[in-house]
Amino acid sequence: MTPDNATLVERIELDPTLVIFRIRPDVIPAPGEPWFLPGQYVTIGASKIQRAYSIASEPEERRWLEFYIRFAREPATVSPLTHLLFTMPVGARLHLGDKVAGRFTLERTVAAGDTRVKLLVAAGTGLAPFVSMVRHAKRAEDAAALSRLVVLHGVSHPHELAY
Repeated sequence: MTPDNATLVERIELDPTLVIFRIRPDVIPAPGEPWFLPGQYVTIGASKIQRAYSIASEPEERRWLEFYIRFAREPATVSPLTHLLFTMPVGARLHLGDKVAGRFTLERTVAAGDTRVKLLVAAGTGLAPFVSMVRHAKRAEDAAALSRLVVLHGVSHPHELAY
């Protein structure tokens, strides 16, 4: 069993099946130290169940990691993590994986100095890594980089447009 090393500090309920979770790890790198790249993911775990989720917050945010998660009404497994997460109250303890991973980042997919417009296409909660990328460019006050990011987000219902 993995030890609890994080706290659910906020949940923003967009509807009964769509929630933004803000989770504070017990150990957060100091400002200026590397944490993750926009577009990466980490595992969340509770009661021996773990699943990887893309991080929606930007690396400069040191209060929490933010995740955009849909409840699995028809889960692919017999023990879906969303069924546990959606019942957790603020203050609940859970596990975050020790390793942030993923190659779905602008830094790893686009050459440095590439001035082309980047069209970021997402459906549903697949928007999370792009939210991180846009927030990172906005926080860096990189107007040129921000102006070259175009997000196309498709959802089934208007109330699912979270960001």
